[in-house]
Amino acid sequence: MGSEQTSPGPNERKPDPELNLVTTGSNPIDDISARSSKSTPLVWLETAEGKKLPVESSCTVGRCDSNCVVLIGEKVSRKHALIRMQEGNEFWISDLGSSNGTYLNGRRLDQPRALFDRDQISIGPHRLAFRNPAGRRRQRGRQASLDATICDSRHECGWLLLVGIEPSTHLERSFPRGKITSLMASWHEQCKEIIEHSGGALSKYLSDGFLCFWPDRRSDRPAIAAALAELKESQVRSRAPFSFILHYGEVQREDGPCDQTTDLSGPGVDFVLRARKLSASLRVPSLVSEVSQALLRPLLPFTEIGQHQLDGFAGEQIFYGT
Repeated sequence: MGSEQTSPGPNERKPDPELNLVTTGSNPIDDISARSSKSTPLVWLETAEGKKLPVESSCTVGRCDSNCVVLIGEKVSRKHALIRMQEGNEFWISDLGSSNGTYLNGRRLDQPRALFDRDQISIGPHRLAFRNPAGRRRQRGRQASLDATICDSRHECGWLLLVGIEPSTHLERSFPRGKITSLMASWHEQCKEIIEHSGGALSKYLSDGFLCFWPDRRSDRPAIAAALAELKESQVRSRAPFSFILHYGEVQREDGPCDQTTDLSGPGVDFVLRARKLSASLRVPSLVSEVSQALLRPLLPFTEIGQHQLDGFAGEQIFYGT
């Protein structure tokens, strides 16, 4: 895809000598994060010039000032990538739907991937080394083994849940940068716990949320209904406004055994992505497709929202709210 030819927004850094920007050729990197800690961080991103940018347990990377690591460049999206710590000092990286992609060891990310010490991350013109000296190192030949692995690909029906947070520009009006980072991390952990407790799995991080999946098992329906009820309660308590979309449909599922992740595509995924845009235009906290409502109706009360057209889908679709 082409680069984002957009002008810096009001919350994005502009080159300014007073901000102590480090510039090498065409690769300007904001060193403010590096100066936030005088001691060597436990985990960090290291630039070609040796600057250390600390990585927190939940670390966003991008052009916008609210990111933990701010990179300057027209090929860097406002919210470009996310690095998150899992159990056992294990870190994963996800692309947040950027226009120009995030590259790990020369390969473009199409799903979340585990990070190993000294892995190379490329974002726009920036080349960053991921450093986690206390963590694992990638075994020699492991990347080639991963690339050669043939994933198990199959078509099936299942449950798709898209959870999306309010655009960060709205949050920036109400909270300082440091507060937004902790707010996002707390919101993500709460939603993740609800989904995984119900048997679902996070499949893909998006620029403003994430996509989850449950295989089609009748025994899972009560747990899915319970997860929707918990998400609805969480919407009332959460300081980070969010919405969710539920759809039962067909997907193409590719399981990568090495990284234990699932990559989803197909009409079901297209449906929830388009429904997410509809949800934003309607300003409703939840949208449930007609087929999902029919399957869960005995387990959860719903309210009809109405019939709406989705791009790429014939006829008007009936939606419900929880």
